[in-house]
Amino acid sequence: MVNCPKCDYPQYCGCPACLPRLPEGYKPEIRNPNEGTLSCANCGYTQTYDGWLMIEEEQLKKQGKAW
Repeated sequence: MVNCPKCDYPQYCGCPACLPRLPEGYKPEIRNPNEGTLSCANCGYTQTYDGWLMIEEEQLKKQGKAW
């Protein structure tokens, strides 16, 4: 799971398969398919798909969960 680097809000997938498992009170990430980006549902921070993956990798490294 990745948290927004701007507001620390957890980014949850909003696909039909994941939506039922979304914790109560949380909003899923916002997909912008025409731009190839995802936005934080809390603050609107927007990044490319690859950008979000890089952020997630850095967060996992800080937690000692990635190489």
